[in-house]
Amino acid sequence: MSDEDIQYDDDAPRTDRAFWADADVITPKRRAKELKSMTFDPDLYQWFEQRAQKLKVPTQTLMHEVLESYKKHHLKDS
Repeated sequence: MSDEDIQYDDDAPRTDRAFWADADVITPKRRAKELKSMTFDPDLYQWFEQRAQKLKVPTQTLMHEVLESYKKHHLKDS
């Protein structure tokens, strides 16, 4: 997409170098991940695959988010 293709309006005004002159670049820190191998029942993995396709996210990402949510929920109880 070229700059000419961008449609500017009040919600997305054009900016220039002066606008960004005092901006701070913040790079989010990513947590290190560990490569692990797991086995799943075929129907369970298939469910995650289908759900991930509907949500347009990678299957592994969806599984990670579900496990992270489960962990947070159970940390509240302990």
